Amino acid sequence: MSVESTTPVSGTFEVADWDSHDYQETDGVTFARATLNKHYAGALQGTGTTTVLTATGPGGPAAYVALERFTGTLHGEPGSAVLRHSVAEPPATAVLVPAAGDGIFAGRRGVLTIEIDAQGTHHYALAFD
Repeated sequence: MSVESTTPVSGTFEVADWDSHDYQETDGVTFARATLNKHYAGALQGTGTTTVLTATGPGGPAAYVALERFTGTLHGEPGSAVLRHSVAEPPATAVLVPAAGDGIFAGRRGVLTIEIDAQGTHHYALAFD
């Protein structure tokens, strides 16, 4: 895949090793810090290591921000990337941080969109700028 390619790529991922710790509760909103690992399949093959800050209200999850380090391949080409998540409502999105990528991701800009289907499967679509 060339660096100039802007064709979106897609696949699925599984969340593993979710470790969450509440650190504040104010007016019914709970703030927590979590670390987790993801296993990607599809166009992206590899793992993501993520640190997440969450806010959960009385009605359920309200928002999260996160930094994720993906290490693996894109269509078989090796590299790593940092994704900056900032989500307050679905669909969840994460932005590639161009200055933090290497290999196939060096200097790349793009947005990863995450949707969860009725069976709980996490789907991603990564579109490059």
